[in-house]
Amino acid sequence: MENVSFISDNIILTGRFCAPDNKKSPAVCIAHGIPAEAKPIEEKGYSALAQKFCENGLAALVFNMRGTCSVGGTFSFTGWASDIGNAITFLSNRKEVDKKRIWLVGFSGGAAVSVYHATNDSRVCGLVILSCPAVLDDRIKFALEIGKTLPTLKIGNVNEVVEDGKKTSPLKWIDKISPRPLLIVHGSRDTLVKVENAHMLYEKAREPKEIKIVNADHHVRQHDDIMNDVIEWMRKMSSTATT
Repeated sequence: MENVSFISDNIILTGRFCAPDNKKSPAVCIAHGIPAEAKPIEEKGYSALAQKFCENGLAALVFNMRGTCSVGGTFSFTGWASDIGNAITFLSNRKEVDKKRIWLVGFSGGAAVSVYHATNDSRVCGLVILSCPAVLDDRIKFALEIGKTLPTLKIGNVNEVVEDGKKTSPLKWIDKISPRPLLIVHGSRDTLVKVENAHMLYEKAREPKEIKIVNADHHVRQHDDIMNDVIEWMRKMSSTATT
């Protein structure tokens, strides 16, 4: 596991990268969700998730996006999309990575941004979204107002962030992922982002697509069996995925 950093819009983003030994491998760019705790991803289990991908033949990058407690800048959905793009550039430049097989895996708010970004980045060979909201609209304003009083995100103008969310809502973009493969994973017991969101996204998406409704709450990444199934699906699809 290597500590890394790269630049995104003049902001230094930090993270960790790992890769299988002695070969070019498919790679996974992991986009974290909106943090519930004021901790960097290195302290929240994402490094272990990256290691799990690596042990299964996939290089992996986890990184802290702008506006979180450990890096500069302020939070915005399009800003996070730019961060994801620069993370993919970082992966593309690594000698260990097969740049024609770079996957994007997003969780919750990071999943929402991943949908938006993937439609505009042909380097993404396929997309996995977990616990993803279908719509980012005025309902997020209340959460963001509360978030301004918590140390989990640096938030500027709430109204601007809300408008930014409307622009990047996954339901507007999900049908543009095709012909790249899409996997939607959602917990049946998710009380933060209801499972109906997954069904809305699946209905709007085009083939090839797959949906897995699992027995979990919002934090599906904490379930080894679910993530093992995700990795197996990605390994299977990686053998034929193209940009």
